[in-house]
Order: sequence, then structure tokens, then C-alpha cells
Amino acid sequence: MNAGLLLLNPMTATMGADDPLFLAGLATLAGIVLLLWLFLWFFPIKLWIAARVTKTPVGLLDLVFMRMRRVPPARIVNPLICATAAGVRVSRLQLESHYLAGGNPQNVVAGMIAASKLKADLPVEQACELDLAGLDVVAEVKRRNRRSVQPNQ
Repeated sequence: MNAGLLLLNPMTATMGADDPLFLAGLATLAGIVLLLWLFLWFFPIKLWIAARVTKTPVGLLDLVFMRMRRVPPARIVNPLICATAAGVRVSRLQLESHYLAGGNPQNVVAGMIAASKLKADLPVEQACELDLAGLDVVAEVKRRNRRSVQPNQ
């Protein structure tokens, strides 16, 4: 009689791999983990929070659309954060189109920051041209500044 009570007691029943309820629970758990991973990959939350903290104008949907255009959001947002912190005016779309043209947005922003520190005027378009020409924008800014400071002989 005690043996029959043990079989009916749900606390002592064990779930095996062949139990349909166990398999359904395992599949549900795997589905939730997969959806969470896809959500975090598609919506780069850490990057969005970093942009919000530094008051860089980048929305969560902007990051999603970058992924859809096959542009790594970090390659655009990190230089944009640097530009915002340095007070250099450049837009996300300008950096994104430069990246899609085969350029390096980090190089462009670094050159613009260097020009800003040297009190030189370097428009975004010119910095992008220098980068796409294969030149180091920072070195080119410094070279041009040296040449403008030295008297012509």
C-alpha cells in the first residue's frame, strides 16, 4: 500500500528525458534564451546607454537600422561619442555614409578633433576626402598646420 502512495505523490515522481512536459519546458527555455540573445544582438543596449549618457544623439532604432544596413554600430557610435565629447560637430549619417564608402570614421573624427585643438577649420567632407584618399587625417592636419605657421621662404 505504501508503494502505491509513492507513485501518486508528485513530489517523489522523477521527470525523465522522455517525459513530454520536460521536453516542452526545455524547448521553451531554449526558445527564451535564443530570443533574448537575438534581442540583445539586434538592439545593442550597452552602446545605446553609452550614447545616452554622453548625450550623443543616437536612438535605439538608429542602431537597429545600422545593423540592417550591415554597418557595425560600434564603428559609428564610438567615434560619434568622441566627437560629441570633444565638441566637434559631425552627424551619424555622415559617419555612416563614410563607412559605407569604405572609409574609417574613427580616423575622420580623430583628424577633426586634432584640427579643433589646433584651432584649424576642417569640414567633415574634407576629412572624409583625406581618409578616402588613404591619408592619415591627423598627420595631414598637423602637416598643414605646420606649413601655415612657418613663414614662406
